[in-house]
Parts: sequence; C-alpha cells; structure tokens
Amino acid sequence: MGVLRARVVPLLLGGLLVGGLAAAQEDPEGFVALLQTAQKQLQRGQWSSAESGFDELLEALLEAGDQAPPGLAADAQHGLWTIAFRRVLEGRTEASSR
Repeated sequence: MGVLRARVVPLLLGGLLVGGLAAAQEDPEGFVALLQTAQKQLQRGQWSSAESGFDELLEALLEAGDQAPPGLAADAQHGLWTIAFRRVLEGRTEASSR
C-alpha cells in the first residue's frame, strides 16, 4: 500500500497545482487565491481546512456562474477527491496496524 500512496498522491497533487496556476491569469474575484490556499492546506495535511476551502470555492463559483474562470470547479472537486482518497488510505493503514 505504501508504494501506491507514494506514486498516486504526488500525481494527484501535481494535477491540482498545474490547473490552479493556469487559471491564475484571470482572477478578478480571488477564486485562484481560494484554490491555492486550499491546496497549500492539503499539502500540509490540514485536511479539514482544505476541505472547507474547496467547498467555499465551489460555492463561490456557483454564485459567479459564467463569470467564473474555467477549470477551477474541476480543480476544487479534484482536491475534494484527493482528501477522500487520503482518508481511505489513512483508514486502511490504521486498520492494518491494529
């Protein structure tokens, strides 16, 4: 399981960072700043804070409608899936160590 985690998690995070940086050029509402903050929290292992940040971003994007930069909703959803994936891995690790 450790090999899987060592290979998959960096790939997931890499996808998050690339998408966020590409959208940074057009960010009048501060959406990219919300995304980058949540991504940093995720990298630091602050899962609850990151999850709240991704949720906040998704809500803001919903309110903005067509004016929101493209791709940010997918990046936020990707972050939420990464958190869920890590929680599953963490649960398996805890269960196997008992």
